[in-house]
Amino acid sequence: MTVIAPAPLTVRPGTRVLMDTLVQATASIPVSYQPDLPELAAAAWRLCRGVGHPVTIAELAARLEFSPALTGVLVCDLAQLDLVRIVRFPALAARLRSWACDGPTETPVPQLAKLLIVGDNAEDVRQCLMHLTGADPLCLDGSARVDVTVARVAEDLHLLALGAALDAEDPSWTDLCRDAFGALVVTDPLEPDRAARRVAALNAFGVPLAVLVPAHDSAEPTPGQIRMAVGLSDDVPVVIADLDSPAASTGGLMDLCTYLENGGHR
Repeated sequence: MTVIAPAPLTVRPGTRVLMDTLVQATASIPVSYQPDLPELAAAAWRLCRGVGHPVTIAELAARLEFSPALTGVLVCDLAQLDLVRIVRFPALAARLRSWACDGPTETPVPQLAKLLIVGDNAEDVRQCLMHLTGADPLCLDGSARVDVTVARVAEDLHLLALGAALDAEDPSWTDLCRDAFGALVVTDPLEPDRAARRVAALNAFGVPLAVLVPAHDSAEPTPGQIRMAVGLSDDVPVVIADLDSPAASTGGLMDLCTYLENGGHR
C-alpha cells in the first residue's frame, strides 16, 4: 500500500481522485471475502461495502476521521486491487457499451453537485448545512475546519455540501473550490463588508455564488446595500432570511440555481 504524509484537504488531483469523487465497493466480490489489507485500508473498504451506495471521498474521510489526502490514497490503492471502483467512468462505459450493442441505456450515471457554504460564523454555516440536507454535519480531519453533509437527491444525483468559516487567505480555498457547482456566502448584516474578501476568493476561482443574509433586528439592509458593501454585480442573488428556518438555506440554493439557469457563470 502507498504511504504518504496526509495533507489537510488535498486529495490526488493528478489521478482525478478528489473530495467530490464518488466511489463504490465492487459489487461482484462475495460478501464472505476477507482480503488481507492494512488496518486503514480495511476500514475504508468496510465502510464502502456497508453503505450500499456510492460515497464521496469527503464523506468517507469524515466518517473514518481520516484526512481527505489519506482517504484518497487508500481509495486509489483499493481501486488497484479492484475492491472499489470510481463510479462515474465505469457507469458511463456500461451505458456506451450497451448503446453500441443496440441495447438499452436507461442505467443512470451518478452525478454529484458540490456546494460550498462559507461565512464568518461557524455555527451559522453548520446550521445551513444541517437545514439543507437534513443531516448532522461531519467534520473533515485536518487543520482547516471543514464540515461535510451529503444529500442523495435521486439515484443519479448526489449533493455534497461543504461548510467552512475560513479566512480568504486560507490555502484550503483551492481544494474547496475545485469543481464546485456554486456557493452560498453567509453574510453578517451588521458587517457585510467582511464577506467581500470571501466573495473575491470565490470569484477568482470562478465559483458562482448567492449571498445569504441572516435577518437581524438591529440591521435591515436592502439587497442593494448588501451588493454595494460586498462588491456584487446586480444579478447576483441576495437572500435575506431567518437562518433558524430551513427555508433560508433551501431558498438560497433555489436562487443560486435560478441564477445559473438564467445564464450565470455556468
